[in-house]
Amino acid sequence: MSVDEGLFRQAGALIDRANDVLILSHHRPDGDAIGSMMAVGATLRRRGKRVGAVSLDPIPQRYAGLVGDEPIELWDPAVHAEQADRADAILVLDTASWSQLEAARDPLLRARGRVVVVDHHQTRDEVGGVSLIDATAAATGLLVYEWFRALDWPLPRVALDGLFAALATDTGWFRFSNTDARAMGVAAELIRAGVEGHRLYEAIYWSDSVARVRLQTRALAGLELHAGGRLAVMRLDQACFEACQASPADSEDLINEPMRIGSVHVSVLLIEPPEGDIRVSLRSKGQVDVAALAGALGGGGHTRAAGLRLPGPMVDAHAKILGILREALAADPGGAQVPKRP
Repeated sequence: MSVDEGLFRQAGALIDRANDVLILSHHRPDGDAIGSMMAVGATLRRRGKRVGAVSLDPIPQRYAGLVGDEPIELWDPAVHAEQADRADAILVLDTASWSQLEAARDPLLRARGRVVVVDHHQTRDEVGGVSLIDATAAATGLLVYEWFRALDWPLPRVALDGLFAALATDTGWFRFSNTDARAMGVAAELIRAGVEGHRLYEAIYWSDSVARVRLQTRALAGLELHAGGRLAVMRLDQACFEACQASPADSEDLINEPMRIGSVHVSVLLIEPPEGDIRVSLRSKGQVDVAALAGALGGGGHTRAAGLRLPGPMVDAHAKILGILREALAADPGGAQVPKRP
């Protein structure tokens, strides 16, 4: 179900009254987050707003060509927490989950009445005063497009490119199950407006670093298969990143590689960051609701794509998630449901 037009207008009125707008998205930004931030930033600047776009983590190298000269700063608590306090409005894109906004949680709590959330995930908290959330939307970029079209706000070319990239990357370049008629219709409108999808694909997917390719090779070399081949698990610890001269940002989309194996129902990627908990990414072909599983452990996402964090060390996180997923797959060998956790 689409967001009610009245809610679109309420959020638009809040932005129209603002002079200073801050745009944020989640930790470990992906194509949907980055493309949506680009589009919103460029559109609001055209409307005369002073806009700051801030990423909570570094932009992955593969999106450098997409971002180009569009300003997206890296979160600095000494600078941007104060900026959030001063902003007339804050836009949070592609998440409504506090677990994905940890660095900015305190300033967002102080500003809640001035916060507009635009998101399409099932897992959500009360982050904003106005929430434009639709879990049936293929991407946040799709919702941004529908919002701005409902308000008749002109979209500059960089915004068109950003929205297409957001939609295309979150649908696996229109391969995933969330690729519906609504998504294809918006994609067609963006192409008619001048977007060249093939050039965006080349900028994003034909620009990998040597480090990323080495990291992918390392991840696949350590691939484990469990539960009769239905569960694929990969692990990347700090030694892997150091050997490949890579960073956690280089691991984006590696979770999808084992899904090419016919027998695999669920793919898991565990990542050991330089500090903090083990990051766990989950993908499913639909037999297991990984959003429900992640939600029970403090994470969230979609039925087929979700994530969470588990306490380290890596061996403990691996054993925990492996045990839970083995139980899920054993509960219903034909389809598998997520077991209830104590």
